[in-house]
Amino acid sequence: MVKKLKADPSSSILIAVDMQDKVIDITWDRDIVRPRAVALTSIARALGIPVIKLEHVPEKMGRTTPSLEEVMSDVVPIAKSSFSAFGCEEFVNALKSSDKKQVIIFGVEAHVCLCQTVLDALEEGYSVFVVADASSSTSPYHRDIAYDRMRHAGAIVATAQSIAFELIGRADRPEFKQLLPFIKQL
Repeated sequence: MVKKLKADPSSSILIAVDMQDKVIDITWDRDIVRPRAVALTSIARALGIPVIKLEHVPEKMGRTTPSLEEVMSDVVPIAKSSFSAFGCEEFVNALKSSDKKQVIIFGVEAHVCLCQTVLDALEEGYSVFVVADASSSTSPYHRDIAYDRMRHAGAIVATAQSIAFELIGRADRPEFKQLLPFIKQL
């Protein structure tokens, strides 16, 4: 089987990893991460791509950041205490039951929960697309090393805009005009 190198809406699931203010607020590029995550998630939702929303120890770390929660308010969060989402049975079951082979993933922190989840997804045979500008760490050093590590392991690291245009595919599709406001935020 040939590995697809572009995100495909019929094969993809979007995963938001620990997009909680307590963590986002200490990332160095928080003013970029939130709006990119919201815009890409809005596009994915409009295209009918399923979403998994993860929250790391929410009783201590809080809930998903409000701007992103607004876009995914109907998605029940999966609470986890493991750093990799694959250490959470509820997540593994949700991912398997989606029957999707491509994972589009973003979150914080890139060098901890995001990286461990990505590496496990790759080991499980998923094609993984890491949304670089909707993910972060407390320092660019940690983030950049994590992106290199994930890339060398086989993940595709791309921008939200790049992934959005792959998912949309064509400018003449009926949804394109309604997606333009979100595209302009990428």
